[in-house]
Amino acid sequence: MNNLVYLVYLLGSLVSESIWALDLSAYQLPDGAITVHRSGDAVDPYFAMKALWAARQLDDPAPIETRAWIKWMLPRQEEDGRFLRYCQRNGRWQACDGSDADDSSLALWLELLNEAAPRSMPARWALSTRRAERALENLLDKESGVYHVSPTTNVALLMDNAEIYAALKHIGELHNRAGDKVGGQKYLMQAKSLRLAMGRVFGSRGKDLLNWNNGDTSGEKFYPHRLAHIYPWLHDMDTSTFGTMLSWQVWLDRYADAWLARTDDPYPWGLVALVAYRRGSNEMVDHWLKNSSALREGENWNVLEDAILQGLARARLNGQGNE
Repeated sequence: MNNLVYLVYLLGSLVSESIWALDLSAYQLPDGAITVHRSGDAVDPYFAMKALWAARQLDDPAPIETRAWIKWMLPRQEEDGRFLRYCQRNGRWQACDGSDADDSSLALWLELLNEAAPRSMPARWALSTRRAERALENLLDKESGVYHVSPTTNVALLMDNAEIYAALKHIGELHNRAGDKVGGQKYLMQAKSLRLAMGRVFGSRGKDLLNWNNGDTSGEKFYPHRLAHIYPWLHDMDTSTFGTMLSWQVWLDRYADAWLARTDDPYPWGLVALVAYRRGSNEMVDHWLKNSSALREGENWNVLEDAILQGLARARLNGQGNE
């Protein structure tokens, strides 16, 4: 089956109502909650927000799904601004675990609210924004200039900080376009400061907070060590000051086979496919689409992978990303 025929077939099996819009019917419940797994009973805010983020990267703002999700999330924000993970028990949602990554989740939440209402933010959204901003500020390590994962985990990760940088930069751009130059400048300056700090902390002479850049690869795992490289590319960051970063082509040469075959990690990691799409590595994208479509009912599949699968299939069918 050639790629075009396959993509037409794949899209037909992905979306029930409209092949041109994100379909979260297997994940989003009537109350607005977005579960991690298909027909699931657990919510991890990071995965839901990253799925909506991925849809926007592939030109689908998903406004109905986004507003329903925001409405569900607002009353569940903790007093300190953070979010927990939630499980459904006897028809009711209960907090059942702490956030996996407070820093990334807070940045994604701020970006989502600003993206959904860049000009006139409802009062409740504005209050939530202020809480989230304070919580994220509390995670900033003043000495190094980068963000720690959580109040109780004094570790800074390249992946998380790349996500925060991208969110701050995008929010600043949104404010500028909405005519709020003061607010835009504030966020853009925060992004610039973080970018400079990341060059110091994660550069070849910086602190080795992730262990992927110490020259010894014997203890590396696909996640987080090998996957960490893709996050600056995923968020369009200049990696010139990250002295130990691989090039995209070297990354593919070393790890693409293991990624596609899932020999080193059971998860499909559609975020790599999104980088491949942006880099024009369309053969890799098409291989990933073919390999991953059969995984949608499996335990290693989640809402983020589904959003990427749908978006990339649409993009490739439309001829986007061609070299």
